[in-house]
Formats: sequence, structure tokens, C-alpha cells
Amino acid sequence: MKKNAKRTSSVPLKNKIHHTANSATIDFKIVGIVIAYLLIDFLPYFDSVEIIYPQFLYLSVLNFVVFGFIALNPSYFDTSVFSVFKKSYVFWAYLAFTLLCMLSIVGARNISLSIISVIQMLVVFGIFINFSLLLYRKMQVLYTIAFLIGISLFFQALLTLNGFRQVAETESFLSALQSNHLKGNTGNVNIFAASVLIKIPFILMAITHFNAWRKWFLALACTSVFLVSARAAILSLLIIFISFIIFYFKTYKLSGAVILRVFLFLVLPMLIAFGASNFILKKSNDGGRYSSTAARLGQININSKDNSIKLRLLFWKNAVNFTKEKPVFGIGLGNWRIESIPYEPKGGLDISLHTHNDFLEIFAETGVLNGLIYLSLFIALLLVNGKMVIKADDQQAKLFAFLALMLLVVYGIDSIFNFPMYRPTMKFGFCMLLIITIFNGNKLESTIGYNKLKCSFWLFLFVALPIYFNYYGFKTSQLEKSILLDNTNIDNNLPTALSGDSIVRFHPKYPNVLVTSESFVEHAAVYYIYEKKHSIAKKYLDSADKINRYLATPDFLRYYMAVVENKADSAYFFIKTSFYQRPSVERNFKKAIETAAFKKDTVELYKMYRAVSALKNTSANWEIVYNGLQNAGLSASGLQKFISQGLNQFANDSLVINRRNLFHIQKYLVEGQRLFLAGQHSKALQEYKKGLALDPTNVFVMQNIGFYYYNLGQTEQAISYFLKALQKPGLTGGQTEFYLAQCYLKNNDVGKACQCFQIAQAAGFSGAAEALAKFCK
Repeated sequence: MKKNAKRTSSVPLKNKIHHTANSATIDFKIVGIVIAYLLIDFLPYFDSVEIIYPQFLYLSVLNFVVFGFIALNPSYFDTSVFSVFKKSYVFWAYLAFTLLCMLSIVGARNISLSIISVIQMLVVFGIFINFSLLLYRKMQVLYTIAFLIGISLFFQALLTLNGFRQVAETESFLSALQSNHLKGNTGNVNIFAASVLIKIPFILMAITHFNAWRKWFLALACTSVFLVSARAAILSLLIIFISFIIFYFKTYKLSGAVILRVFLFLVLPMLIAFGASNFILKKSNDGGRYSSTAARLGQININSKDNSIKLRLLFWKNAVNFTKEKPVFGIGLGNWRIESIPYEPKGGLDISLHTHNDFLEIFAETGVLNGLIYLSLFIALLLVNGKMVIKADDQQAKLFAFLALMLLVVYGIDSIFNFPMYRPTMKFGFCMLLIITIFNGNKLESTIGYNKLKCSFWLFLFVALPIYFNYYGFKTSQLEKSILLDNTNIDNNLPTALSGDSIVRFHPKYPNVLVTSESFVEHAAVYYIYEKKHSIAKKYLDSADKINRYLATPDFLRYYMAVVENKADSAYFFIKTSFYQRPSVERNFKKAIETAAFKKDTVELYKMYRAVSALKNTSANWEIVYNGLQNAGLSASGLQKFISQGLNQFANDSLVINRRNLFHIQKYLVEGQRLFLAGQHSKALQEYKKGLALDPTNVFVMQNIGFYYYNLGQTEQAISYFLKALQKPGLTGGQTEFYLAQCYLKNNDVGKACQCFQIAQAAGFSGAAEALAKFCK
């Protein structure tokens, strides 16, 4: 280490990696292991619904294989590493955090979700242990790892940008920006941006250590980050890049020529990437997320009207409340996706899977003590590496410490705004952060070793246990993908690949809910309903209630079965229950209004309108309730009052104005018919014309004026209005055509009359067949 430190005091851009003859072989083996871990960013979904399941399965198997390799090779398994662990607060904090996450199962309502989350934690712990053993006494291998990460990032960015180019050429820049290609295989643009960014600190170090051409890794990677316009990622990128430049110039005394080369290798690629990205963003002509990088950064404002920021603030508030309610064990690791549902807007079936702040989520899910330990871990990472950067004499130790600080910035900022704790693609960087902090600059004194057999047993338990659960989770995710595909077939009444029995036989346990947080047994009930096995379906809906009752789907399914079984009262009860759980889920809302209208329950209709308006106050919802009130037989004065309420809420909305016009037109038509029958013909025509003034295109007004002239024997005027009415859609049943035919007969135009009688007969109008037989022989 000391020899290497003296060598690096010269201009680092000219440095090459130097290893002893012994370390060359070790490095070669480590290269293969590092490559194997980096492959998670290129794994396909393998027909699973979420990429994390094949990733965690792959990592758990890889952990087992790598630890087996280490345990069988004495030169790798140096048990004195545990003496270093013993002296490190970072290690003890991380171990305590992992153990308390496991203990939080005690407070979990859904133990299945906690188990699968704990298992994922153990996979990460396994990565940490494996690389601790591999890198102990071999910290210089970090340069090789940085280079391998650069290659990985090069191909990750290249694949992403190539996909972007293909979409941009065939469609548009905006379509390319919004396409799945800018998500990689992460499923989310923010996760993709973070997965790219966690590699950038390694690239910065590699660029200043190896020869010049590797600078293009950085340029290409930065372009990817800028294009996805993820605010947290762009902010982190600017912080680490500027701070690295300052650190680099301050630490190494560089000549003018070297400064220029540094500018070319570091600053210029960044400027090119920034400029290219903004050029592409402007070409998209998007006024929102993809307008420009600067505009996207400007949206980082807690007072912003951005919905994503508002939702995050709500999630954070809920997390604080959960922590207050259950400060000891929390709600259980992984249980946020279910326990948070009642406290979020009931505006659909979409729910938050995470708090979008790992610190607050740990407090909420595992308790105050573990939350403080997790927070203290990050503080310790900052202090230990900050002290090393300031006080270390060894320049390599300084560089590695600053690498750790950059990783801390990336991971820490993403932890504040997103959920890297649950994403495998972020965990390699996190483990490297821990390992660098623990081992960097340590004086490797000779220590008493630990019992290797005993250590091997416990570590094998850590790395082997996750394989079963992750395999089960992976197969469950594949089952979920099949269920989602079958949902379309069920909606279209087509044969399905699965059945209720096949889901029950699989017995999904880890996890026992889908990504949407609906339980698998609930979907088994859907299949049984589709198979007309209602009694079995009801049994599994009862089980679904115990797992997650908050999404209201079980009661909606009970409503559907009650309708099929002609149990009107039960159907009304279940649809109301389902509606009030999630009022603005469209299917719940429309069916609840429809059923209440059928029951003539105007009081309930008003109540439902208040419930849905509190969440989603729109003119479309107002119109649905208005139709329900009208179908329920609400009085004219009641409808008039509801129209006035709608006009107060949506003064210039065309839906409300049209309903108001139709209401008044109906009144004019009824009054006109009454006046005509009373012999007050001119007053009747005035009423009809009031309606026509409100809506000159209303076919019913024109039809009634046609009847008015027909009854007065004024056939020419009647024909004119009948023809105008028939030019517009809305008239069915053949009545207008029948009376138009009568007008033609009176005008001795038998040919046109017979054509109209034929149309009326085809529409099923009574009397049309007799008229055809009589006049059109």
C-alpha cells in the first residue's frame, strides 16, 4: 500500500495498475466474479412481471457459488478480516440494521412480505461478505473493478441509446424519450438513472487512472442520465462531478498541460453530453418532463405543483405517522405496500409500493431504533471517509475515500427521493461503499484468526437460505405475468391458460400478493367466478380479505356474483361497500350509481356524489350522478337544483351546460305538447322554438315541430322539420320515417312515401307493414 502511495504521487493520468506476481492471479479470478455480479443489469425478465425477482435469484445463487469458491480456497478466506469488522462501527451498524430488519417480522401483519424483504436484505449482506473476503488486503483491485464497471456501463448506455435512436428514427424524439428504452431493464426511469449514476464515481476514478480513451464511458453514461431527466440523478451527477474536479485539482499538483488534458478527459465530455442531451430534449417539443435539463432541475421544489412531489410529501407524512403509531417494531419490513393504502388518496387502484424515502420507510417498517441505526450508518460513512480525505497521507487512500463519498452522495440522494434499498442494481455500489469505508487505510496488522469452520457454517447459512425463497418468488412472479395475460382473455370471454385450481395448487406464499398488492387468492376467486364456481370463489374471497381488504376488489366481485344470482339486495350492499372503500375507481363508481338509481335511492346518490367529489371533482362524475338521479325519478325541482350546483362548480363546462339545456328543452317539449292538446297552438309552437333556441341541432325539438305541423295539416313544413331531424343521429324506432311517409302520401308522392315506410318497417315501427301492404303494392 505504501509503495503504491508513493507511486501515485506523480501525475496519475500516466499511471498504470501495478500488481505483484501473486496478485495477478487473484485479480484474474476477481475479474470473473465482478463480471458475474455486473451481469444483473443485462438479465432478461424470464417471463416474470418484475425484474428484481430474476435478479435476486441470480444474485443468491451467485453468492452461494462465490462463497463456496472462497471457502474452498484458503488464500481467499482470511478470517482475520473479522478482526477488522470487530473494530468497525460501520460493520456493526450494518449488521444490527440487518438483524433488526429480520426482527421487524414480529410487527408485520403480512408476514409473507416481510420474509421476502428480509431474504432480499440477506442477499445484499451476502454480496457484502463475499467482496469483503475478496478485497481484504487487496484494495488496489478497486482500479480493476472500476474499469470493469466502466465496460458494463458502456454497454448499458450503448444499448439504451441504440434503442432510443431506433424509436426516434421511426417515430419521434418525444416517443423515444418516453419509450421503455430509457428504462433499460429496470422498469422505471428513476431506477435506471440511479443504476447508471452509481457507476459514475468508479468511471471518474478510472478515467484519471487509465489511458485517455476510457473518457467516452463517462460521456455516454452522462448522456443517458440527462435524457431520462430524473431530478435526483441529475442533482447527484452535478454534485459528484464538480466535487471530484475540485478534489482532483486540490490533491494532485498538476502542470498546465496536464490541467488541459484533465479538462479534455473530464469536463469536455460532460459539456458535450449536457449539450447533446438538451438538443435532443428541445427536439422533442415537450413542455413537461422532457423540456430541458435545467427546467427539470428547477422542479426540485417542495412548493412545486408537480404531482410526484405532492405524493412524495404525502408518503413521507404517512411514514412519520406510522412511526409514531408503532415505534418499536414498525409495521413490518415490506408491509408499506399494504398498510399505507388506507392513508393514501382513494383515486383508483394505483398504490405506492414504497415511501420514496428509504430512511423514513425503515423508520415506519422496522421501528425507531432501527431507523436511527440506519441513519447513523450513513453519518458514519460520511465522517469516516471525510476524515480520510482530509487527514490521510496516502493519496490512494484519499482517492478511495473520495470514491466512497461520491457513492454515498449518489446512494444517499437516491435514498431520500426513491427506494434503492429494494433495487439489486444499486446494491453492488452500496456494498462497495461499505467495504471501502471499512478497509481503506487500515493498518493490516497480524491478528488472531477465527474458527474457519464455524465462520463458514454461519456465512453459508446467510448465502444459501435466500436461494429457496428467491426461487419461489421468481416462480410466483412468472405466475403473476400469466395472470395478467389471462385477465385480457377473461375480459373478452376467451379461454384462459390458468384456472382457479392451478393457482390454488401453486399456493403463492412468497410473496402472497401481486405487484398491485392484490392477493393471489383473490385472483383464484376471479378464475372460479369465470368458471361459474361461485361457492368456491366466495371461500377464497374471504381469504383475500385477510391479506388485503383495502383495494375493495373482493366486495366488487361479491357484487358481481350477487347480480348473476339475482340477489338484488346483496348486490346493492356489496357495491356500496366496494364504492366507499375506493370511491373514484371508475368501475365501482359507475356500478354503484347505476344500482342506486335502479333502487330509486336518491339519498344514496347524493351521498355517493359527495364521496367521489371529495377525491375527484369533475364534470364527468357530475354528469354520471345527474343521469343516475334522473333515472331514479328525482323530481324536476330536484334536478333543477342539482343542475344549479353543477353550474356553480363547473360554470363554463360544456357537459353541464348541455345537461342544463336538455333539462329545459324537455320542459319546453312537455309544455308544448300540453298546450297543443289544449288547443293553444301558437303558444305550443313558441315553447318548441324556445327549445330550438337553446339547441338548434336538437333532433327531438325538430321532430316535435314536425309533429306540430303534421297535426295541423301543414305537410310541407312538417316534411322540412322531419328531414332536418333525420339528418342528425338520435332518432330510432322508425316513428319519424312513418309520419314523414304520411306527409308524402298527402302530397301524392307515393315513391318517397314507400321508401320511408320500408325504413320504418325495418326499424320495427308498428303500422309500417300494414301501410306498405296498403299503399305500396
